[in-house]
Amino acid sequence: MVQFSMNVNEILLIFAQYGFRKASMEDLARAAGMSRQALYKRFGSKDGVFEWAVQTFIEASLERSREKLGEEGLSPAEALASAFAIWTGEHVGMLHNTPHGMEMMDRAIGVTMQESVNIEGRFYEALAQFSHEKGLAPDLSAARELVFTISMAAKGLMLKSRTEDEFNNGMKRVLAVLLKA
Repeated sequence: MVQFSMNVNEILLIFAQYGFRKASMEDLARAAGMSRQALYKRFGSKDGVFEWAVQTFIEASLERSREKLGEEGLSPAEALASAFAIWTGEHVGMLHNTPHGMEMMDRAIGVTMQESVNIEGRFYEALAQFSHEKGLAPDLSAARELVFTISMAAKGLMLKSRTEDEFNNGMKRVLAVLLKA
């Protein structure tokens, strides 16, 4: 995982370890590097802390994934695999290797669905533009269908894979078949 100010990784890990109900504001404040009172003042509630952490983490994942798509020297398949490694693969360990990882994923989905800006849609659109520009699809409509297929495979792999490496290897297999690479 990537490091953030206020250590968003540690905050999310606390939620995944203890579950939303049992994660204490004291533990969250310690992970954030601030007092419990300062945490309440900034976010208002545990819900506020969780929503901020999820949105911060996902926005950073989107930005890092987009950077991979533009990285020099990567084939289109390598760039897509790298983008999905960041977007999805980095979550696999927390989902499957913590007591409440799946609960946190469900809550995170709820947060992102409530958000007025569709982060997942922005990720998929960036992938579709990339796929079309790299000649992986004849037009943007076909590129969106390709991205839909790849993203559904990635979601299935996320649920099936127990490690980040297992996910990444599975994505390489999916992309090799879909892109005939």
